[in-house]
Amino acid sequence: MSQKKRPKENRTRTVIRDGLLVQKDKDFLSTSASKFNPIDLEALRVNFVPSTEDNVIPSFEGTVTDLPDFPENYLLPKLRRRFLERHDFDVEKVKSITDKSVRTFVDKLHDTVQNGLLALETSETYTDTLMIHLLVRVVGFDDWPLKLKIHPPYNLYIEDEATVFAEPEFDKHLKNVGPSNEFGELQIAGEILACANENIRRSGQYMDQRLFAIRVISTYFTFYMATIPADYWEELHIGLPESESVEIQRWPRGNGAQTGLDIADPAERKQIIISLLKLREFLLNSEEEVTEEDESEGGTGEEVGEEVVTGEDESEGGTDEEMDE
Repeated sequence: MSQKKRPKENRTRTVIRDGLLVQKDKDFLSTSASKFNPIDLEALRVNFVPSTEDNVIPSFEGTVTDLPDFPENYLLPKLRRRFLERHDFDVEKVKSITDKSVRTFVDKLHDTVQNGLLALETSETYTDTLMIHLLVRVVGFDDWPLKLKIHPPYNLYIEDEATVFAEPEFDKHLKNVGPSNEFGELQIAGEILACANENIRRSGQYMDQRLFAIRVISTYFTFYMATIPADYWEELHIGLPESESVEIQRWPRGNGAQTGLDIADPAERKQIIISLLKLREFLLNSEEEVTEEDESEGGTGEEVGEEVVTGEDESEGGTDEEMDE
């Protein structure tokens, strides 16, 4: 006589948070950060909160514009969006821009603005190349001891298994984001967790972390700062978190396709460059502190992870030469 098999025990638990039925089992998570949905964030206990510049961007002793490598020639106070929106804009006709690197930057910015005006989904390459130029040539994120990695692949481990794959990126077209994916923030959450997880695996110990991220949708920049307690990783080691959570602060406060700082606007372009330089100096100073502690005590300092507004001129028309007035 054959023995009837007992049904497999269902160990899956569910909870309801904010009206969402959340499966408390890692097997129900999306396997890619690019596919994250609100239920994934609820299961991982991740929350986005509107914040201020002072809370998101690290403070800097002194004046950023006094830094010896401050890129003054990239501020371009007369270069406005209305110029960049013109199809016949030609950077070679702008007499006030003589630096070849700055001309390349402006031409890439023009390409990105033009790409954002198209009604259909188009290539995100323009934002990609603009960001690489900005991070590498303008604010020095690829100068030792910093090193920029383009779209590095990471994994979020839960119960010691690679559960979620993430490839941090910043190249978004205006038509590729919307309310359904929280304008890319769902994906950003997964990418931040995967990057932080990589820090844990490299260091071999649980630790409190502060991570910074940037979302770029066309020409609009939003900055994020995430705080992740060491106990959060201890909970992930045995399953989905029960008590610990992750808070990600957002500046500017709004979450939309065009709520960020606009690099096509002179005043906001300066804000973006200064914010990036503050982040760079914070990372460099943190690196020095960790090195000093390692040499004296063999320990590590606070871990820092890297992922790592829109004004419009009221007048219309004009020529490129007006920038030189």
